[in-house]
Amino acid sequence: MVEFRELETANIYNLALVDIKQDGTFDDMSVTNNQDMERIIATVIRTIQVFLTFKPSAKVFFMGSTPSRTRLYRGIINKYLAQAEQIYE
Repeated sequence: MVEFRELETANIYNLALVDIKQDGTFDDMSVTNNQDMERIIATVIRTIQVFLTFKPSAKVFFMGSTPSRTRLYRGIINKYLAQAEQIYE
């Protein structure tokens, strides 16, 4: 699940990517390893695009729940940064 939660600073939103556990709680530390990372990232990017159509002046913040996930996200952002910069600030 992708969740956007407004931070204390107005108009800045934290993006959380979580799995929903059997008991309904969220888990941002799980590793499902379904070999579908590109599909998940494409879905997250599309979710950000939709979110920003409803809140065009919002700023979205996210980082990995572990250093290795932060490196993974940074690598994906770098891969698509030139395309994103044509649309987003």
